[in-house]
Amino acid sequence: MSKIGCLGFISILVLIGAIAQAKENPGFLLLVLGVITIAILSAVYQRRAKKKHSLQNLLSIAEQLEKLADDLGEISFPGFSNEKGEKALYKLPSVALTEFRSTGSSYQGGSQGISVPLFKGVRYNVGETRGKLTKNPEERVVIDQGSVVFTSLRIVFVGANINREWDFKKLIDVNIGDNGIFVNLAVSNREKISGLQAVDSGTLTPGLLVAVAAAANEKGIESARDVAREYAKQMRALVSSEKYN
Repeated sequence: MSKIGCLGFISILVLIGAIAQAKENPGFLLLVLGVITIAILSAVYQRRAKKKHSLQNLLSIAEQLEKLADDLGEISFPGFSNEKGEKALYKLPSVALTEFRSTGSSYQGGSQGISVPLFKGVRYNVGETRGKLTKNPEERVVIDQGSVVFTSLRIVFVGANINREWDFKKLIDVNIGDNGIFVNLAVSNREKISGLQAVDSGTLTPGLLVAVAAAANEKGIESARDVAREYAKQMRALVSSEKYN
């Protein structure tokens, strides 16, 4: 149930109680109506403010994508050594490194069956089965934070504790979340699936940058520019349509 929906439900219950007492205490009904009105207006305002902030973030990302498209192929980063034929595309200064890991184990209790009384204070269980310890499903968890450089050949993460590289030649699967907030990258030389997750809102997301870098790897810089501009175009269109909804 949404925040406004929950508020509306509670307001109805309170209003019903106030109406029931209206004859004896009409002032209380007016007070309740006033409080409900203020609460609903406040919730609507907060919802609109949150939506406005989200749209502003999308516009900011669209502008950054357009600038990226203009700058591609002319970028270099101090301290980063390009391999032969490699072109640096973008450096994201703050990003989380993620990996799929188990969150632990759970004990599934066994069935004790039927409990049969033998004599005072002693019972015997018939059909007893033992419980077992099972490993929980793996979930995406943050394991480090640092910066990442996207190039035409690879993605290089440098963190506080971990350095990691994804080579496009070894990439076998990519899973990108909504608006590129996160991206999961499976490579042939690493068993566990790891990836990147955005830390700051309003900045280019790792998923979008992986898509741009993949285009540069497959078809060249011009194709990467087209991908960046197309994402920017889609975001501007989305902002325009949401403004009037």
